[in-house]
Amino acid sequence: MDKTKIIVVEDNIVYCEFVCNLLAREGFRTVQAFHLSTAKKLLQQAADNDIVVSDLRLPDGNGIDLLRWMRKEGMTQPFIIMTDYAEVHTAVESMKLGSLDYIPKQLVEDKLVPLLRTILKERNIGRSRMPVFARDGSAFRKIMHRIRLVAPTDMSVLIFRFPNVIGPRLTHGVIFDFVKRLREDPSHLRILGDGQQSKPYMYVLDLVDAIMHFKDVPQGVTLYNVGVETQTSVTRIAEIVCEKMGLTGIPFQYTGGRGGWKGDVPVFAYNLDKIHGAGWYAKMTSDEAAAKTVEMVL
Repeated sequence: MDKTKIIVVEDNIVYCEFVCNLLAREGFRTVQAFHLSTAKKLLQQAADNDIVVSDLRLPDGNGIDLLRWMRKEGMTQPFIIMTDYAEVHTAVESMKLGSLDYIPKQLVEDKLVPLLRTILKERNIGRSRMPVFARDGSAFRKIMHRIRLVAPTDMSVLIFRFPNVIGPRLTHGVIFDFVKRLREDPSHLRILGDGQQSKPYMYVLDLVDAIMHFKDVPQGVTLYNVGVETQTSVTRIAEIVCEKMGLTGIPFQYTGGRGGWKGDVPVFAYNLDKIHGAGWYAKMTSDEAAAKTVEMVL
């Protein structure tokens, strides 16, 4: 089992112990909170990959209050509601606030562990697709602090996260380097790594289009991943550069290794479901953006 903790929020001490013992037998690490106030203190120290399992009704509030507070504070941990059958309607309402699921207490013994395993499995699938970095750096903490300051106000904040943006006036990066090297010595092209490093490249005018598309945002904080659905490998960029420069038969000499330089991320991509759901798509593919940029650099 990984380092994920399950934060069990339940005011009935006996039932809370039952749930924790159930999870412990399956290898899960658990912590207990019998009150909403205690749960908030635990969550302030929680990791991003922890999971919350909460009773709907608590002595000093309810699970929906806890979920609402978490989202307001920028906490995105998965949240599961435990409820009695008579409260199912209210539990469903909690899902509109971002609750991952709800489980009637009569079914917790059968349903909770499989649900948690599904969450972890999907999380691990995502990790296998691309490197995942812990979001605990000072820069990220500063951003989250500012988001939490702004969230309760009537300000409108729009945040974009975008990949490699390329286009006119390019002064660095793999495209610029390849053009420069081939102009100096067209007998061969030295490529760092194995050439399979693959990333989404976005043309700068597509980025501008995205910013203008969402210039009018609702009150609060809105965040979008901006990018293209396709990726371009370093070898493909080398081929495009050679094609645009009219060079044929240029031998590629690879230095070897997955990364091109210290700190290089061989493969990555953003989840674009949110921005696509809002109706925005990039006009150029990654290859098209690379080809257009090479033309502009030349």
